[in-house]
Amino acid sequence: MKIYITKYALTKGIIEDDAIKVDGALGKTTAVVDNDGWGRKYYHGDEFHYSETAARIQADKMRLNRIESLEKQIAKLKSLKFD
Repeated sequence: MKIYITKYALTKGIIEDDAIKVDGALGKTTAVVDNDGWGRKYYHGDEFHYSETAARIQADKMRLNRIESLEKQIAKLKSLKFD
């Protein structure tokens, strides 16, 4: 099953990969991706999506949240005074 991984969207972009298993046990959806013989990677909840459109929407939300966070940090640094 093809999935779109958004966990690293702000650093590596949206990654398209094949999940070997998708499990919805205990109310939490988990995708398992085989890492070419180097073990498996597990993605949970909003870290992956089934469609590219949903992945792009999530990545855009992540981008906007990061911009907001950085703006708050900048405002805090600008208001800092050393006496």
